[in-house]
This record gives sequence, structure tokens and C-alpha cells, in this order.
Amino acid sequence: MDLKKRYISVNIIESLPAMADMRLNQELNYAGIERWQSWLGRRILLLLGIFSVALIFPFTALPLLAQSGMLGTDQLLLDIAKLSLPFKFAGGLGLAVVVSGIYISVLYFYVSIRKVNRNNAVDQILPDFLLMISANIRAGMTPFQAFKAAARPEFGPLEIEIKRVATRSLSTDSFTGALKLIETSIDSR
Repeated sequence: MDLKKRYISVNIIESLPAMADMRLNQELNYAGIERWQSWLGRRILLLLGIFSVALIFPFTALPLLAQSGMLGTDQLLLDIAKLSLPFKFAGGLGLAVVVSGIYISVLYFYVSIRKVNRNNAVDQILPDFLLMISANIRAGMTPFQAFKAAARPEFGPLEIEIKRVATRSLSTDSFTGALKLIETSIDSR
């Protein structure tokens, strides 16, 4: 992504209140969206664009459609196209709010479904992962080596978290401290 667009996206997110920022961060982490500030900033920019287009629709597109005859002979739509400026603005504002609400609902639904699918995938794979760790420990590996060796591509999101924990425990955190970080990315209650 272009650096300027990313900068704008992140600056929009930095203007959010701290509580909303923490909640959004947590929900998007649970959904597996790592660069959540860029992701959310782009969605907000798109929302502003959708809002703007819906707001100016009664001023631009509706009269053009009425003149070209594309609205048909429906008298109500033709009358709406001929309304005065305050009524067009109110209609555009109402349309913008409705379209923006639908867009926000779709985004929330997308994040919720992605979070649930990720949690279900981890819950299905977790028994196999734990069996693999126990088999590795019985084979003589240390718990850390067994944990790291159990990271397989077929484990999907769990593999990513295993690698993150292994990297963290080798650098700054203890192994048990790094294991506690998994609960910040996977909402498996």
C-alpha cells in the first residue's frame, strides 16, 4: 500500500478514544487481522467515500436520471428529483446515514464471522496439537522443543500463534509468559 495512504489510515485510527481503540484492537486480533490500524483506517476512508457519494446523489445523479428518462414515468421519483435544495440535502443525508449503517453492519458481520471461524478452526485442531506435543515429549524433547516442533501448516491459525510464541520466548519473554499471549489473539472461551 502507498505510504501516504497508510499514514492517513493510521492517523484516522489514532484519533479514536482509548477504550474504543482497545476494543477494536482486541476484536480485530481475534479475527486474525494483524495490521488492524491500517485495515480499519482503510475501511473508514471507504466509509467516508460511500457517505459522500450517497450525500451528493440527490444533487447530481438523481436529476440526471430524471432528465434522461431512466427513472421511467414514476411521478414520485420525478417529483423527488425536482425538490428544493434543503429537501435534497435532507434526503441525501438520510440516504448517506442508511448506506453507511449498512456498510458498518456488513463490516461488523464480516469481523464476527471471521473471528468465529478462526476460533472453531483452533478448537478443532487443538486436540491433535496437544497429542503431538505429548508424543514429542515422550520421544525425549524438552517442552519448548516439543511445542515448536508441533507447529504444522495444517494447524492454520494455531501454527501462526505457535511460531509467534516460540519467537517471543526465544527473544524477550519466558516460555510460560509467551504462552499467555495466545489468549490475546484467539478468543477460545
